[in-house]
This record gives sequence, structure tokens and C-alpha cells, in this order.
Amino acid sequence: MGRLRAADAVEWENIVSEQIVPLRLSRTGDSFAARFESHALASQVSVFKLATGPALVERTSALAKHADTDDVFLAVQTHSAGFLHQNGRSAEMVPGSASVFDPLNPYAFDHRLGRQKQVTLRIGRGLLGLRQAQIDELAATLIRRDDPRLRMLSTFVLSLWDDIELMDGDMRAELGEVATKMASQLLRADGRAERSVTGPMHDKLTRYIRQNQSDPEVSVATVARAHHLSIRSVYDAFANADTTPAHYLRNQRLARAATILSRPSTSTLAEVATECGFLDAATFSRAFKRRYQLSPGRYRREYGRL
Repeated sequence: MGRLRAADAVEWENIVSEQIVPLRLSRTGDSFAARFESHALASQVSVFKLATGPALVERTSALAKHADTDDVFLAVQTHSAGFLHQNGRSAEMVPGSASVFDPLNPYAFDHRLGRQKQVTLRIGRGLLGLRQAQIDELAATLIRRDDPRLRMLSTFVLSLWDDIELMDGDMRAELGEVATKMASQLLRADGRAERSVTGPMHDKLTRYIRQNQSDPEVSVATVARAHHLSIRSVYDAFANADTTPAHYLRNQRLARAATILSRPSTSTLAEVATECGFLDAATFSRAFKRRYQLSPGRYRREYGRL
């Protein structure tokens, strides 16, 4: 068992790098705190909880290239919301949803909304019975919060967590094996390990949106025309994504704006709005504040110095 606390970003980067895998914490706010707690279960199986302030956490290509772990991680979001980016996909994680991330490949958690809480199963790669190609397909693929298998697994793991200090080693190992089997069944459910939950058309559409988000003319209608689809078909492609195409487009634009505002820049807010695909600064400011609970100007003041 380990309970660790960080009072600043440097301390947190050291903790997660030692306890999870080497990572880089590239941005946080002026006020930052985080905590980490873990418990070993069966052989090659453990569970950890983390709670963190606003941050962008990255597993860079250089770090992934020198990976010395054979574990796969299944993270369940329990509070706030954020994005997991890996293998060209982005999973918008909301409370109750989950996704796999694999330290053999670069990934990033965008936790800039702050007040992040996750519970994560760390499982030896070989215990899941999945090929690497299947794991690659699962990484950053959202598992919806209304999936009954995920709800069962989350309830089981959280209940296990609450009582774990009362358990002896044999009981922990037995329940760790149960959690591993449940996770494997979840990831294999309905061919999930063979294909994205959202399907190839969703992946194609989100890739197009990410590549063209800075164009203010891009909308659900233009996305549909570019792919010779009806607007209804575009919405259908997002049916299992826990978001809509319009919401996805706006969040991509806002995430880009947050990145720009986090960097030293002389651009005006109107210029940032235009660069991120917004037609006017007022619409941009209202959307940004709804998403990040800060105006763009205040966000820049708090984050742009780092």
C-alpha cells in the first residue's frame, strides 16, 4: 500500500513517474495539489486511486520507446472530466466512463479541468489474453458509463477498495484474479477488442474534425458533405461515443484554445478565437468559460506563465 501527496507539479511528476510509469507534467495552474494511493492484489495486478488538480500529463515518444513495464491500465473516471489521447484517438472521459491506456505507446491525459479523480486497474499484459493489436485498438477507446459490464466492474473494484485493509494476502489475490477476469470480459465484450466501440466511421469523422477544426466553416453539415453522408448518419456514427459531433467539434476547438493560451503568446483573444475556428470572440469566450470555468483572459493569466 502507498499513500502519497504532492504539493506542487514537480513533486507530482516524480510520484507518478515512480508509481505508474515515467511521465511529463507539462502544465498546471498556480495552485496545485494531488494524491496517490495504491494496493497490490494478485500477482501482476494492482489498483490505484489518484486525485489531481489541473494538469496535462504526457507519456512522450522518448519515454514510451524505453518502456520497462509490461502492464496495461484500465482507468475509470470518478470525478470531473478530461481527455485521454492515444494512437490517434481521443476519449472524452466523464464520471463513470473508462478507457485503456498502454505505456508502450505515447499518450496524454488532458486534466486541465481540475478536480480529477480516477480509479485504475494495473494488469499484467499477458493476464488479459489479448494480442497487442487488440490492445492498440482499445487504447483511448471510450467505454461508456452505461455499459453494464463496466458498472459491475467499477462497483466491484470500489467495494474491494473500501474493504481491502481487512483482507489477508490470499483474499486479495483471489479478488484480484476476479477483477482481472471481469476486466478481460469487459474488453472482449461484443468484439470490443477487435474494433473500436464507436466504429471506423466515427474514427474517420473525428480525425477529419481534428484536422480541420481551425476552419470556422466546418460544422456537422460540412463534415457530412465531405464524407457523402447525411447529417443523421454523422450523428448515428457518434451514437456510442457519449457525445455528439457538434459537442466533439466544439471541445476540440476549446482544447486547442486552452493549449494556445497556456503558451507565451502576444495573440489577442480575438486572434485565438479565429485560430481555433470561432467566428467571433464573444461566442468563444462564453463557450470557453462554460468548459473551463474560467474566462480565456483569466485562464491565460493563470496558465500562460508556465
